[in-house]
Amino acid sequence: MSKVIALVNQKGGVGKTTTAAHLAWGLAKKGKKVLAIDFDPQGNLSMGMGAKLKNKGTVIDWLEIGDTPKSFKEVVQNCGGVDLLPANILLDNAELSLYNELSREYVLKNRLKDVKSKYDYILIDCRPSLGTLTVNALVAADEVLIPIKADFFSLPAVSQLFQSVKRIKERCNDKLKFNGFVVTMADKRRNLDDYNDNFNALAHSVKSKVYKTQIRQNAAAADVPSYEQSLYDYKPNSLAAQDYLALVEEFLKYEEGHYAA
Repeated sequence: MSKVIALVNQKGGVGKTTTAAHLAWGLAKKGKKVLAIDFDPQGNLSMGMGAKLKNKGTVIDWLEIGDTPKSFKEVVQNCGGVDLLPANILLDNAELSLYNELSREYVLKNRLKDVKSKYDYILIDCRPSLGTLTVNALVAADEVLIPIKADFFSLPAVSQLFQSVKRIKERCNDKLKFNGFVVTMADKRRNLDDYNDNFNALAHSVKSKVYKTQIRQNAAAADVPSYEQSLYDYKPNSLAAQDYLALVEEFLKYEEGHYAA
């Protein structure tokens, strides 16, 4: 059965897009059929995964917002074994255009009905704010995955996100739940115990979990987007590549119900 997961954090700079890309690529390496949706007008997921946008459509065209809607086949691209619905700055127009749509919170959910059954996982990389686009992603999603950096400013952002998800559950998507938290950019030279305790407490408050796998700070993770390929191919022996592969394994163990807490 297909599952839609929105990767969300209202704070930027937490490794959300890198996590989305490498979870998608890692799941594909495990034989899963994966669709990644770039739902951030910055288009970083599209650039980092090597999407070619010249003379091609983007996710905004597929959403049928505008005068020249395109089919899924016209927009989707395969990037390293993962199907991708790319985005660019034009997606910003959707924030305004969606206000004129009936049931605007459900536009993405309704469009996904035609393609959802083709995939094991659909991952949505959201922009770092709670606008109409992110609301659409949360309404369409089954679960929310939160990449979170171990620093002081992460905690208030996550608390705000909890309130946003609570409102979405109450009004639009009562089945939405938290998949978990992934600690990113972890500096093992620092004592992270206090942060880990806080994250575990937050996860417990929403009946979720913190993944045991932490993504360590690593120069390769910062460099890899410019090479338009995954860490698994660019620097497979790097710390970040090893961590993301371990995260994929842990993710699948949870999915398969074989995880021993």
